[in-house]
Amino acid sequence: TPLKNAGIYTRIVEYNDWIQSIINNCTIPSPSRATTTTVRMTTKPVKPSVEYRCNTTSTCGCGATPVAITSTRIVGGEDAREHSWSMIASLRLEFPHLHDCGGTILSNSYILTAAHCHIGPVSNPSVGFSVVVGMTHISDSEVIQRTVDRIYIHPNYIG
Repeated sequence: TPLKNAGIYTRIVEYNDWIQSIINNCTIPSPSRATTTTVRMTTKPVKPSVEYRCNTTSTCGCGATPVAITSTRIVGGEDAREHSWSMIASLRLEFPHLHDCGGTILSNSYILTAAHCHIGPVSNPSVGFSVVVGMTHISDSEVIQRTVDRIYIHPNYIG
């Protein structure tokens, strides 16, 4: 069916205040050390360039390596350039340790993901849930894995 592969997207900027209220202990160095990378999309049809602002010295935000967009996309299992998407996390079920959803690293303590990725019993939603980062391939064995202490779900999410 046409809806089988339909994507659902959210304009995250609408939730910035709520996200910042959760991670209020995040500190960012002075803007003079920030870098800006302009990335040109190379998929057909040609899309306008995308400006990706990345503060590589920050304790929160994107990864240290600038994003590298190639002419191919990950869709269908094609590889990303090594370490170019270091801000991406894999949210996994602890047993049988399978990838469940993707997320974005906001700081050393916070991952942002879609609310529908929330799994586990209502009494303790973080049980059986881990975050894996530092991989280029979903099957990489040399990764950093952390357990989840707490899950914050936006109060307006109706699931």
